[in-house]
Amino acid sequence: LLMTDQAVEFLNNQTKDKPWLLVLSWNPPHPPFNPPRESLDMYKPEELKSRPNVKLLPDATGPLLNELVSPESLRVAECAYYGSITAVDKEFARVLKTLDDAGMGDNTIVVYTSDHGEMMGSHGFTGKELPHEESCRVPFFVRDQGVTPMGNSDVLFSAIDIYPTLCGLAGIPVP
Repeated sequence: LLMTDQAVEFLNNQTKDKPWLLVLSWNPPHPPFNPPRESLDMYKPEELKSRPNVKLLPDATGPLLNELVSPESLRVAECAYYGSITAVDKEFARVLKTLDDAGMGDNTIVVYTSDHGEMMGSHGFTGKELPHEESCRVPFFVRDQGVTPMGNSDVLFSAIDIYPTLCGLAGIPVP
């Protein structure tokens, strides 16, 4: 992705002794899902297992394909959605590798998050506008070498917590 290329160029021009901030906001995965072929090819519709709560109504429509949503079209959309996520994961890995290769990984706070999930037929819906787990539970990753532990947490966390958390990690007071 061009945005990652620009981010890598920016990072390669930074020094370890001067603070900097980079915000990288990848667009996918949003409908219409259009991942690179190599990411899409990792997922096969016939091999996917939908969530147990996927219940498509006979006349269900949604933003995934802008047409009638059938179990078959939903699986195709799921493959493209997962392929889009995989493509973003690969780009994120490029950024982390650039930081580590430049010797900045130990002195850089990295945050990765998303603004929403995707219903993918759960509860009979597609899209993101509903307050269900599938739509609102999103990844939140923080890497601060030697500070943040590896693994998952069940701690309830919201966008309002990001700013004071980052201030704390950076060692600056929260205004």
